[in-house]
Amino acid sequence: MTLTTSNNGFFDKFGGKYVAEIIRRPLDDLEAAFNKYIHDPEFLEELRIIQRDYIGRETPLYFASCQYGCPQD
Repeated sequence: MTLTTSNNGFFDKFGGKYVAEIIRRPLDDLEAAFNKYIHDPEFLEELRIIQRDYIGRETPLYFASCQYGCPQD
């Protein structure tokens, strides 16, 4: 059995997304924003900088605090 989805996210002939109806609208808004910004070079550059500076490592703020004595591990 294969389920196909329509362009608006409905599954086959049986109906909607598997989420509570109350959050359907916010999810649609989130999807629209994602589709708008995923190909925006300015957004992607900002995302790259944030990922570089804040994911899995010391932040620039950590290094700025070192001028007053770095925290000891």
